[in-house]
Amino acid sequence: MSHASQQYAFTEPRTVKRAQVKPSEREHQTSSSAPRVSLAPAADRTLDILEFIASNGQTQAATLARELGIP
Repeated sequence: MSHASQQYAFTEPRTVKRAQVKPSEREHQTSSSAPRVSLAPAADRTLDILEFIASNGQTQAATLARELGIP
């Protein structure tokens, strides 16, 4: 089968309408869900962990490079 003989049907992209929610309903939905928790301490802890992983990875890479004789 030749690729040139294949025909493709192109259609206009469909638009999906989002449900209109009144601000009062939106506030009620968020207030009735789980209580809000400050993310700042978790974000700080996550950054600490990522910095530790990055520095540990650099140390391991430097050790491996030395063992392989790479300056």
